[in-house]
Amino acid sequence: PDRIVKVERIEKADSWFGIEVGGITNDIADRLGVSIDGGVVVEKVASGSPAAEAGLVPSDLIISTNQIPVQTIGDFRRLRHSLQNEPSVLFRIRRGNQMGDVMLGEQAGKEGKKRGWGL
Repeated sequence: PDRIVKVERIEKADSWFGIEVGGITNDIADRLGVSIDGGVVVEKVASGSPAAEAGLVPSDLIISTNQIPVQTIGDFRRLRHSLQNEPSVLFRIRRGNQMGDVMLGEQAGKEGKKRGWGL
């Protein structure tokens, strides 16, 4: 018998601070226990990048940027564009059931990158 294969197109955004993100599909939402508009998922972290140094890993969810909610990949792209000239950007991250803040950029410094949890 013929098999029907469902293909979901995942929207992506260009790298920012060494982070490549994608939209949350139904499968990802089910696996992570979040809603489909619950942020964007980190897919790749470039080795040696500010994101890697701050401890971000694939499957982390970005739920806000500079305290502005990120619900979709479109939100992330708009914020990336509007904040691209900012020296530092604060990301609110969800990893499993934990939430935390990660500052990336010039003002992050070695001690001030992570707040609120053990990334």
